[in-house]
Amino acid sequence: MKQTLTVRYPQTSSTSSDEFDIDEFCPHCGQPGSQIVFSSMTYDSFNNLENAVAFFVQCPRRNCKKFHIQAFPFRKNSFGSSTIAEIGKKIPYTYKVKHVNNLPEIVNITFPAFKTIYEQSLEAEAQGLDQIAGIGYRKAIEFLIKEYVIHKQPENEDNVKSKFLGKVIDENLSEFPKIQALAKAAVWIGNDETHFVRVHEDKNIQDMKGFLTATALFISAELKADEAIEFTSRTKS
Repeated sequence: MKQTLTVRYPQTSSTSSDEFDIDEFCPHCGQPGSQIVFSSMTYDSFNNLENAVAFFVQCPRRNCKKFHIQAFPFRKNSFGSSTIAEIGKKIPYTYKVKHVNNLPEIVNITFPAFKTIYEQSLEAEAQGLDQIAGIGYRKAIEFLIKEYVIHKQPENEDNVKSKFLGKVIDENLSEFPKIQALAKAAVWIGNDETHFVRVHEDKNIQDMKGFLTATALFISAELKADEAIEFTSRTKS
């Protein structure tokens, strides 16, 4: 809904005025209405040719009345002019915490399918989709373990792909007891995330993430050790 609004700039009394297409849908309640605009402020100074303005907006609905920001980029006719020549599309604000993949680079590079699933699970968690995120982390640990075992034992690839994850952990990780224990713990909690009844009531998604992260760290150490062995053997020869 277009409204003629005043654009204010920092550290000056100069203003501009133009029509801005204020979204009539409240981002909180999702209902339409003529949003109430209280004030505005630009990102940069009055003299800038290109700028952006943020409007402080309130939902008019009695059962909501929550505040939010709507922002637009704009371009003026000339430097120092108060006339706005062009207004861009509304700048999207998501208001969510970004969860970053901080796992070792060698793990992310060596196991790209795991990386994709893990980062999508982080995104689901950031969106507050904790039920979906738990399932995603469970899938991520399966891909990490199976990709790692196939990396170490390429001759067993077909067998590992078709085998249940629990058996892979028990039978193919016996030489790595700490990775085996961590993976098993992560899977047990992950299974609770996918089943109707939880078995381990004292553990949650954060515990699973902790075990998953520790598993990735141990695997990264093993990969780096293999890299070091290959390098030092080549140097000696």
